[in-house]
Amino acid sequence: MDPSGPLADDGVTDVYSYKDFKVAVNFTYISDGQPCADQPCIRDADLTVATDDAPSLRHAAVWFLDGPPATAAEARRFWAKTTWVPHADATWFTDLAAQGTIYTRR
Repeated sequence: MDPSGPLADDGVTDVYSYKDFKVAVNFTYISDGQPCADQPCIRDADLTVATDDAPSLRHAAVWFLDGPPATAAEARRFWAKTTWVPHADATWFTDLAAQGTIYTRR
């Protein structure tokens, strides 16, 4: 499934791979009527932080691609409750990015 097929082209969609499944995170200015494409949202909320490099991205929607696998409980908890922080404050992100496959759609 194309993670951004029905989404508006006004933001950035990242796809994160975890073992046997993928999670899409769509950052936009505001939420539209279908923030998680045709999948159930894990999270659909305004961001609580802003960054200098992307000040217009104020909303995040998160969902599993192709539906949630049976082993997705930990990832669901992470994405549903994680606190948004700027990359400069998230040193763990560099380690995560080095271990996983990250695709960015512009």
